[in-house]
Amino acid sequence: MARNIPVLADEVKRQKLLEVISEGKGLKGGCEVLEMDRSAVFQYRRKDDVFDGQYRSAMVAGAEIALEDAEHLLNAAGTRDEILKGKELLRHAQWKAEKLLVMYQPKQKMEVEHSGPMVIGWQDGGQVCPRCGHSMHDAGGDIVVIDQISDGKKLSERI
Repeated sequence: MARNIPVLADEVKRQKLLEVISEGKGLKGGCEVLEMDRSAVFQYRRKDDVFDGQYRSAMVAGAEIALEDAEHLLNAAGTRDEILKGKELLRHAQWKAEKLLVMYQPKQKMEVEHSGPMVIGWQDGGQVCPRCGHSMHDAGGDIVVIDQISDGKKLSERI
């Protein structure tokens, strides 16, 4: 295997690679244009942080272009096969955009850890929780503080 890392030392070739990637042709398309191995790009990215940042920006631009191209292909589809191809390309472009573009990423749910007794009810100045001392309105009987589940484990062990 040829060690063609010096190819990327040339600024003109680096910019050409980044241009091809940002046009939506991806790393493979860029390497075909420059007639080089993809492994050389990964090795050069590890050596040069500036190039790595430019590469990532080009990939983001390429993802936006691919998404737009897939939508255009689907809109222009006339036959059943063209529609199916357009749907698959659009689905892949959406997946890629979700990985690279912040605006397409799903909202993250926040996880909250609860410690202490779990008291469910309404506060009204009536009865008082035996654990925390908060007053609670009884919805139908005595206040029950749950600290064990039916299998004998403590609530904190089940959560």
